[in-house]
Amino acid sequence: MDDEVRMVDDEDMRFKLLSSSRRRSILGMLHEVGGSIDIKDLTDRLTASESGKSVDELTTQERKRVYTSFYQNHLPLLEKAGVVDYEHDTRTIRLTDQFDQFGPYLGLEARPSTVHRYYLALAGTCAVFYAVVVLDVPPFDAISELVAGLLILLAITALAVGLSIRGRSPSMSLRTR
Repeated sequence: MDDEVRMVDDEDMRFKLLSSSRRRSILGMLHEVGGSIDIKDLTDRLTASESGKSVDELTTQERKRVYTSFYQNHLPLLEKAGVVDYEHDTRTIRLTDQFDQFGPYLGLEARPSTVHRYYLALAGTCAVFYAVVVLDVPPFDAISELVAGLLILLAITALAVGLSIRGRSPSMSLRTR
């Protein structure tokens, strides 16, 4: 994945990916639906958007033309750049964190961060842990409050380091590693 991340870090590569109106539409539609969609649904939306028709009015030939171009040309390029993941089993396309670099070029805001969920889960776990230590609930009664505090600090530090290594730092800037 390091090579893929370097590719997207290259501004020329970002512009190459965005040079196609179809790829811009694909990224915009993925963003619009929350970052994940079935390939058939995306093909239908894309075909309808390009033809000016409703999904119900589309012909099989129109769908096939867009699907073939998308599947053979655009999807591999977006996937190689690390901007999308395609799960062949479920036929689902999902935006990756690399997409956040493209938001400004597409006039879109970065996707909402989910990093707060990690911290919320850790806060709840730490609160329960500290409560059972303070209430001397076995087997936690052997742990002092000072040690419990240090373990909680260690857990928070480990989470922050882990998220930073994954390129999802708590600051959640648009630029990823």
